[in-house]
Amino acid sequence: MAWIPLPKKKWKRALLLVPCVGITLVALDLALVQYWLHVTISTATTGLDHPLNASGTPDYVTALNQHFGEGVTPDDNALVPLLKVLGTDYFTPKQRDKLFELGLAGSSTASPQYIRFDQWAQQLPPAQRPSSKDIDDQDTKMGQLPWRRQDKPLWWQWLGAEQQALADVRLAVRKPRLYVPWAPAQDHVHGLIGDPLDAESPLSSAMPVLTGGRMLATILRADAFHCAGESDWPHYREDILAMCRLSRLINQGPTLIAVLVAVAIDAMASSTVRDTLAAGAMPADQANVLLSELNKLEPVGSTARAFDTAERWLELDDCAYAAQIGFAGWHAKQLKIKDFAGTFGSADPSPGVSWQIAAWTIPVNFNRSMREVNTIYDRLTAAASLPTYQDRFNALTQITHQYSLPDPSASDLLTRPTRVLLGDMDTLPKCLILAQRSQAQHDMALIMLALNIFHDSHHAYPLALDDLKNQNILSPFPIDGFTDKPYNYHLAGDGYVLFTPGDENKSEGDRTLERWGVFRVPKK
Repeated sequence: MAWIPLPKKKWKRALLLVPCVGITLVALDLALVQYWLHVTISTATTGLDHPLNASGTPDYVTALNQHFGEGVTPDDNALVPLLKVLGTDYFTPKQRDKLFELGLAGSSTASPQYIRFDQWAQQLPPAQRPSSKDIDDQDTKMGQLPWRRQDKPLWWQWLGAEQQALADVRLAVRKPRLYVPWAPAQDHVHGLIGDPLDAESPLSSAMPVLTGGRMLATILRADAFHCAGESDWPHYREDILAMCRLSRLINQGPTLIAVLVAVAIDAMASSTVRDTLAAGAMPADQANVLLSELNKLEPVGSTARAFDTAERWLELDDCAYAAQIGFAGWHAKQLKIKDFAGTFGSADPSPGVSWQIAAWTIPVNFNRSMREVNTIYDRLTAAASLPTYQDRFNALTQITHQYSLPDPSASDLLTRPTRVLLGDMDTLPKCLILAQRSQAQHDMALIMLALNIFHDSHHAYPLALDDLKNQNILSPFPIDGFTDKPYNYHLAGDGYVLFTPGDENKSEGDRTLERWGVFRVPKK
């Protein structure tokens, strides 16, 4: 077979080299893309080198269960008695199997022991049933001020049906631990986060407890206000402490979601104390007992452990997922998650042509990116461990501004692939803000209790917080974490105003601040 004759002119022969070189470069590029998709299993890259699943990749679900379940037994795990109240209806079959395997729940489903007020009201006979608007309105008002049985018979009927559930919750939250095991994914491709439309994903394992825990806290709050209205202070105190203990149990969870639910419940307890005192309903001797109990509690809302374990492993697992299926498929998953969350509305959650091309042609060194992710989470953990709120916030904001990429484009794969993998990190400082707001509310509830005790002894409120501090009613005396100074306080008429300027340095009359950061006696 004769060779195809080459052109005689040199420039024509040179032109033939162009497509050859191009094809060679494309082949080398595609080979490099595939080579860099390989992830080396090591603590420097994947964060874990054991345990491994059947596909040879780190088994983060087992690692999380081993880390957070270490030393926990069914006897000291609050999940066991809480499941008797929450039921297992909202767990998936795979999650229920995991609970049964560990001896935490029965093999069959169980309905919740409690019922929400709106659900209960809808079951009333038509002649007694309030309108839907009235039900929502009453549901809100029930958790705002002390009330009495004869004034709100409908509320009392509902709470009467909840008393066994409340008694069980008060006992359950006295347990020292709360461990909710994560159920493994059906495959090793979707990883910890899983398909956003798949309720069986490991990340969803704890959601029934988190959502149920918050619902139980709202019932405890309603019962606390009823107890305050009836001057049943021992049960009022038990309800407040049950909310606080539930918050601290949930705070043992591995994720930032658990931290946020914990601080929300703790803020709910603090606002209940605030509104009770603002209504002038609590005697000083009862305030003294409650103050003593609340002052023993550990703070909630630390994000350092979540950054160092679950959040790090979630991110690394997502990187490994991207390496397994390629960036095009990974980007489609991100769009699917945002679409599921309502971020994009009805947008098409499929990657565009540019992403398809970029995913095939831009080589991304996943080992290097995962090492960078570990470095970033080392910095996040260190930032969250700093001693003051302002130091934590400044450090965390600096990191998130450096690496956050809310809306990555295909071209970003070429210049900053790690930032594409990390996505939008701007929400992380907001977690610190919410945690510090909750701590401020807790602090001010303690100060209000101390002011109540001071007023009982002196028949007047102090002119300044230093006068209260010198009485040693409350020790250590809280400092506003937002300012590193004492909380703002001044007399107002027959009462006082206690407030924090908060994270935005707002003034006392700001409408947003009034909802959480201003404590008034008497209440407006």
